[in-house]
Amino acid sequence: MTWFSVLLVNVLFTGAALLYLARRIERRIEPTAVLNEIRAEVDELIVEFNQTTERNIALLEERIVRLNRIIETADRRITVLKRETESHDAGTRVYSDIVQQAALQRRKEHKERSENGEVTSADGQTETDSTEERRRQIIDLYEKGIASNIIAARVGTTVGEVELIVSLRKRKS
Repeated sequence: MTWFSVLLVNVLFTGAALLYLARRIERRIEPTAVLNEIRAEVDELIVEFNQTTERNIALLEERIVRLNRIIETADRRITVLKRETESHDAGTRVYSDIVQQAALQRRKEHKERSENGEVTSADGQTETDSTEERRRQIIDLYEKGIASNIIAARVGTTVGEVELIVSLRKRKS
C-alpha cells in the first residue's frame, strides 16, 4: 500500500496542479480580461497622445507669438522706409523744381538780353565763348562719371541740354 498511496498522492497532486493551471489559463484567456487589458493600454496611449498634442500646441502657439512679433517689427520697418522714401522723393522734387526755376530764369535773362541787343554775358564774355565753355564743362563732368541731373545743376542748364551735348559728343567720337 505504500507505493499505491504514493501513486495516489502523486495523481492527486498532479490533478490539483492541472486544475490550478487550467483555471489560471482560463482567466488569462478570458475575453473580458483581454478586453480590459487592451482598454487599459488604449487609455494609456490616449493619455500619452493628449500630452504630446498639448505640448505640440504649446510649441506652435509660442512660435505664432514669435512670428507675430517679427511681422510687427517688419511692418514698423516698412512704415519707416516708406516715410524715408517719401521724404527723399519730396527732397528730390524740391531740388528738381529749383533747378528748373533757375533754368527758366536764365532763359528769361538770355531772352531779355537778346531782345535788348546784348551779346555779352554777365561776366563780360561773348555768348559763344560762354556756350563753348559750358559745353566743355559738361563733357568733362560727364567723362568723370557724374550723372546728367547733377551736371545740369552745376552748370546751370537743363538735363535735356546736358544729354543732347553728351549724345552729340558721342556721335563725333
